[in-house]
Amino acid sequence: MTEFAEERADAAGMPPIPEEDVAFPDSPWWEEMLLTYGPGLFGLPVRIWDTATIFLLAALADVCLYKAPGGTGVACVLSATVVGLIVVRRKCSASQALYPAIVVILVGLMAVWRHWWLLEVVGWTSILILAVKLHRPEWQILEALWAACSTIIRAPARLFGHVLAAYVRSSEDETETAGWQTKRIPLRVVLIPAGVCIVFILIFSAANPVIGRLVAALRDNVRMFFECLGDLISLNRALIWLAWLALFAALIRPMTESWLAKLVSKFSATTTAPLQTAPDKGNYAAAFWTLICVNILFLAYNCTDSTYLYFKADLPIGINWTEYTYSGCGWLTMGLFVSTVVLGIIFAGALNFHPGARRLKVISYVWAAQNMMLAIGAIRRLQMYIDYSGLTHLRITGLYGSVLVGVGLAIMVRKVRANRSFMWLARKDILAFCIALTILAVTPNDLLCAKYNVAKVMEGKSRALRPICLKSLSPEALPPLIALLDLQETETDETRAIIVTRGIAGILGQHLVNLEADEAAGWSTWQGSGVWALKHLRAVRKRIHDTAPPREWESARQTLVDNMDI
Repeated sequence: MTEFAEERADAAGMPPIPEEDVAFPDSPWWEEMLLTYGPGLFGLPVRIWDTATIFLLAALADVCLYKAPGGTGVACVLSATVVGLIVVRRKCSASQALYPAIVVILVGLMAVWRHWWLLEVVGWTSILILAVKLHRPEWQILEALWAACSTIIRAPARLFGHVLAAYVRSSEDETETAGWQTKRIPLRVVLIPAGVCIVFILIFSAANPVIGRLVAALRDNVRMFFECLGDLISLNRALIWLAWLALFAALIRPMTESWLAKLVSKFSATTTAPLQTAPDKGNYAAAFWTLICVNILFLAYNCTDSTYLYFKADLPIGINWTEYTYSGCGWLTMGLFVSTVVLGIIFAGALNFHPGARRLKVISYVWAAQNMMLAIGAIRRLQMYIDYSGLTHLRITGLYGSVLVGVGLAIMVRKVRANRSFMWLARKDILAFCIALTILAVTPNDLLCAKYNVAKVMEGKSRALRPICLKSLSPEALPPLIALLDLQETETDETRAIIVTRGIAGILGQHLVNLEADEAAGWSTWQGSGVWALKHLRAVRKRIHDTAPPREWESARQTLVDNMDI
């Protein structure tokens, strides 16, 4: 059954007509194939409001993002897309759109403050999920994500469906056997009246000078219109228009039929007992001794690690604290992930119902607790490294990643305790990942990094200057740097203070010039963080010029880069 047949039957309050009962009398084979497989592939039939909506959204995207992509433009396109999807769908309740819409609102607000690529990824993914959920509210995150990926793949075909809408129409007569059929309008019905009218217009324009002048003016206006249109349209812009149209066409008619989604939705959330008479002693013994061995191994490691992380024991000769803290973060996170996989394999099936399952679960809880100690140790290592070398985007991502793996371990413990199925675990893990990605996207990373690093520089830790000097700074990171212009008042090392203050003045001065130049840009690039930064930098313009004149900004900045560790 096609997705349109289901929608039409639901709207009319009638049972859908099975595909095998649909007849196509006197139709060529290609037309019968189109009518049979067209709805699933092209999303037919398409209403005039669907086509109008995708053109309006594509025009808005072109205005907001083609010449000057930026935060406010992205927020407008995302918001308009959500409204368009809900209005076109019409038969949806607020609860279906609530959670994806909330995410889009958060992303839009953050884009108005500061735009970066992860915001767009999260925003468009949420809109894809929203488009699917409006048609399939019963689908959960796993099925919705699969349908979203399939929707993107089918986007060109969905756009072509709007072209076919001129050939295919929906049946208004409920007594007809087919829910939709082809439009059989002969070409002469259009061409003959148009041709006759054009002939008489030319005759009247030749016979009457007034009519001739009006026709000439109309011809000139049409020519000017196409000339202006040619100046606006380029090959690159036309391709971008096609991409926008395909995307919005896919969102209007998302993927709502999938054998894989149906298969996944049939899986139970709880593991069922296997049909066997005697439990497998070999698998139980392997799982039992695996858990015993890893518990002993983790206990030894955690005890060793704690002596250095918490009790500040002296490291062996040849190993410094930077190497010790930096090397372990990624590998310990990988160890936590492997532990989650091992627990998932052990309790994937029959061992949940073994007579000794209670003992296995108790031992697994002990191992999970040791994994939590490992996760805390990984976060502690990362905190020590940040304290020494400063805070960056990547280190914030590492902190979030460590917490996410710990959450995944907690989800695994809940699965083991409640005998949940693998499909339940997959849904919860994907949901946790999506939530973590959203939180990371809306976190003001640059502002947090700048505040932390400035505080460390003021404490005398010069390595915190590295993220300030070597990383590309967004506007929200600039106001916290103003505090470093006062470093000479609190620092005893005058040489270092002069290098830092002059270098920071050079950085702030160059950004001030760039921000003032960006004021003339289009409204779609407007960002609240840029206005906030410009206000603060203008307030200290005189101090910046007094610390380092404009002609010395670049040399002062380079001197700071060359002497960051002084």
